[in-house]
Amino acid sequence: MRTTVLVVIATLPLAYLGAWVEQLYRKRQNAGYNQLLTWNRQGNTAIFAPHRLTAKALVEFFLLNFSLFWLCLLPLLIGLKTVRPWVAGGPQPTWTMLWIAACAGAILALRVRKAYALAAVSLLLGVLSSL
Repeated sequence: MRTTVLVVIATLPLAYLGAWVEQLYRKRQNAGYNQLLTWNRQGNTAIFAPHRLTAKALVEFFLLNFSLFWLCLLPLLIGLKTVRPWVAGGPQPTWTMLWIAACAGAILALRVRKAYALAAVSLLLGVLSSL
């Protein structure tokens, strides 16, 4: 259970990072879509080929996801290996803590500032009510 909680807590920033990268990638894909619309309106088939746009998008998508996977996984594995001996004798986390951390990751992936504020206020009220 300790290892699971460590992984969940360590991956919380990755939810926000993933949402940010997705937003950048969507902007890039919108540029490709605009090229497709321009090509379609002109009716000139010799200049632009939609199959190249599709192949390019698939290759970019694969390379982006593959590189992000390894860029996120390697530091997590190294960090988990380093931190694990220090946490071995600590208190055992409960399922409630695990659910709270998992929900925090879902909130971070929303990209809505009001959701961040509501989560922070709820966390603060929860901590204050337990005192």
